[in-house]
Amino acid sequence: MEENWYDLIEDYHQNRLTKSLQAQFEAAMAADQELATAVQERRMQWDMQELLAENVLRAQIRQQFLAQPGPREKNAWSANNWKWAGLLLLLLLLIGGIGFFIFSNKAEKTPETPSSRELLPTSSQPVAQTPDPDSTVPKPSTAMPENRPPDFRRLALASYRIPNGVSDIRGPVDNTAITLANQAFKAKNYRHVVELLTKLPDEDVQEALLLRAHAQFNTGDYAAASNDFSALEEAGIYRRDGEWFGVLSRLAMPGADKNRVKKKLDAIRKQASHPYQKQAAALWEQITPSK
Repeated sequence: MEENWYDLIEDYHQNRLTKSLQAQFEAAMAADQELATAVQERRMQWDMQELLAENVLRAQIRQQFLAQPGPREKNAWSANNWKWAGLLLLLLLLIGGIGFFIFSNKAEKTPETPSSRELLPTSSQPVAQTPDPDSTVPKPSTAMPENRPPDFRRLALASYRIPNGVSDIRGPVDNTAITLANQAFKAKNYRHVVELLTKLPDEDVQEALLLRAHAQFNTGDYAAASNDFSALEEAGIYRRDGEWFGVLSRLAMPGADKNRVKKKLDAIRKQASHPYQKQAAALWEQITPSK
């Protein structure tokens, strides 16, 4: 059963999600504009409530300092202080009620199942064969009934991360297809990337193939992405990338030979020198749960 991501917005803002569920939530948020908007609106409501509360409290403190009581006025000042505290509490309750009403109306929308796209920002570093060393190894959620088979597509999407440098811009005056495709990729216009690279350029073929493969994965065309990643596996500096992302593409494809894909994944996780060995090991634990 898919998560109702809208029910997790409050937990997300208060950092109550597990690391794996937080990663899936952020992937769903990046792929679902309505969910991202709901998260942003909830954050704005929090900021507004905090700002109003701060302004009210600041005004009250300023008023109290201006009206510091003398020895004979101490009892009267205490009574006024309690009166102001009661008014402040009433105001905060009113603000919280308004915020809850707005958020409840937004949360009543039934969210769509998170799409296959995980639109994560990339850096401008050169394309590299190894993943970002600071990135955490994804651990998809394991919350599923005991006898239910693993959801390969969902696990593959949760494990997918765009490598650093894939959207490396070549230069503002360079109007070649791969430069325009790089710019479109950085803008997350993945369909336009595929259109620009329908025919691979004569130069920088490997870079163009890698860019097109990731764009196809992010549009949900896993079969086409698998073909491009397979071509990268055959030779070149992106062979290891082709192996790992080819596995994810085929796991996400309906009707793919999962046993064959699992063998490929098993081979990657057993190579200590493979740049995606840790990611492959984490995914292997999810698709082959211990009995």
